[in-house]
Amino acid sequence: MYENYLDPKHPVNREIKAEHEDKIFPIRDFICRLGRVQDEQFKKLHAELVADGFPPDEEMKSWLFDYCFNSDVDEEVVSFEEYCDCDFMRTYRAKKGCNVALED
Repeated sequence: MYENYLDPKHPVNREIKAEHEDKIFPIRDFICRLGRVQDEQFKKLHAELVADGFPPDEEMKSWLFDYCFNSDVDEEVVSFEEYCDCDFMRTYRAKKGCNVALED
């Protein structure tokens, strides 16, 4: 397992130039802060939706998360309802008795 660390080309055996560190750290810091903002915004959105009748269970939260964070921005823009597929949402709504507004 540790034999790779003996290889002089392994990253652990290389020095990182100070000017590279100066470029790496701010980007790392920015990405970490951005992640916290994304998490806060998602939690706020989900709480607002639940307060307005959105299903509060983990399955719907997972669909919303996937729509917000894993949709490809280059794909055709679709509504959240289209993303979930209307048939799924109708069945889900009927099964759960939730008042998720759907247009027919």
